[in-house]
Amino acid sequence: MAVALAAIAVVFAPGGDQLHSASAVIAIAALALYPGSFAIGLSPVFWLLISELYPVRIRGTAMSVATIAN
Repeated sequence: MAVALAAIAVVFAPGGDQLHSASAVIAIAALALYPGSFAIGLSPVFWLLISELYPVRIRGTAMSVATIAN
């Protein structure tokens, strides 16, 4: 995740909001890499944490609310 964010920062730092073809490809690849690495790394931790916070009697309702809020 940090590599993808650093690549986006490096691409956008010198040119601002205008990208050329090579830097645009790098930015798109980094933007695709970031959610992919989040899904593999931290994403499952939050779902496990939310499911363990609530008692069993309200866990289903609480997970429904958490899913809608996410």
